[in-house]
Amino acid sequence: MSSTIRHSVLLVLVMCLMRPASAIAQSAAPANPVTVAARFDAEGLSQLLAPVAIGGKTFWCSIDSGGSWVLTLHTAKALAAGLRPNAAGSSAGAGPEVVADQRVRGVDVSVGAVTLPDLTIVLRDQPSIVPDMDCVFGLALLQDYVVEFDYETPRIRIFDAQTFRPPNGVTPLPFELNRFRQPYIGATMTLATGDEIRSNLVIDTGTSYYSAVWVKSFLDSHDVRSRIGLVVPEHAHTPGLVLSAARPTRLTVGPHAVSNPVIALLSSASAGLTEDGTLGAGFLRRFTVTFDYRRKLVWLVPNGRFEEPQPFDASGIEFGYASDGALTIEAIARDSPAAAAGFQPGDRLVRIDGRGADSVTLRDVKTILSRANTICELRVDRKGELRTATLRLVKRL
Repeated sequence: MSSTIRHSVLLVLVMCLMRPASAIAQSAAPANPVTVAARFDAEGLSQLLAPVAIGGKTFWCSIDSGGSWVLTLHTAKALAAGLRPNAAGSSAGAGPEVVADQRVRGVDVSVGAVTLPDLTIVLRDQPSIVPDMDCVFGLALLQDYVVEFDYETPRIRIFDAQTFRPPNGVTPLPFELNRFRQPYIGATMTLATGDEIRSNLVIDTGTSYYSAVWVKSFLDSHDVRSRIGLVVPEHAHTPGLVLSAARPTRLTVGPHAVSNPVIALLSSASAGLTEDGTLGAGFLRRFTVTFDYRRKLVWLVPNGRFEEPQPFDASGIEFGYASDGALTIEAIARDSPAAAAGFQPGDRLVRIDGRGADSVTLRDVKTILSRANTICELRVDRKGELRTATLRLVKRL
């Protein structure tokens, strides 16, 4: 599983300064609950995409609890759907920079039978690594409802907050809301030495793959990098973003402890995070997660994935999608099986383990390449020349 899988984390770092959700008018109460069939993104790492009607057109959105009250839509797809900018603003990017953006004001937006009138849409380009994700829908837009993320079905359910009945026998965990209406909660990272480090993490359904992400200032103040053990550099798709991966002994939230999760350590500053970091899909995918913004409570109900070990790339190859949709190598890790085999950035996938590139998804490729202590045959096209090599996959983290 190569590191492109993990850079949907960039989406949580896009924070736009807009009117708070309390200023948003809600539609009449729909049937209770509203059930919306979801799907996983192209990487298949538990970022749930749901159909959202924007201005009468349907788009697939990440329903993002780290996305504040902001709805961002891919610029080209918005223009193709006939949405035209009528305002401008500025947004925080994935690093310390603030960038100008265009906006469409006065748009009606529906998630299933729940309609939110007169919203402002921020137009931004989405990362090519998630070509099937059209938009990011900030969960705070639904703050007057109770929202459930079912990572096994997959689906999203939206309940009337007044009549919602919580899961039987499950104790809710309280969270706080920061000034962006992002929910954050206490989490404890246990190091190999037995040391425990407590932090406040934004509960973020938009942080794909990683169980948690910690920001540079927090890591520096607690000297985490020198105490956590093996740290593996990661490839970032966003200029200026520097990150690496590690595995603490445990990550604990409330009564729930996950062993040996994969976390991200940021070495560059970010303008979009105000807490110590984010609690991501690597952790959340193990539960049915239910948010109640009014009462500031979250329910975590373990599902069938709770005990699953979290995989990590065993090849050193960073695959992504080229502009024509072809699976293409974007980066090669130093001292990795892929580097030893002579693969290079720009090589286009032809076959993997006997399967043609047209019969596998990015999810399939990353799953195959995460199987440490196995052999994988890979054929690529390098500027018209076919090259085949056998990779001996090894545990890298």
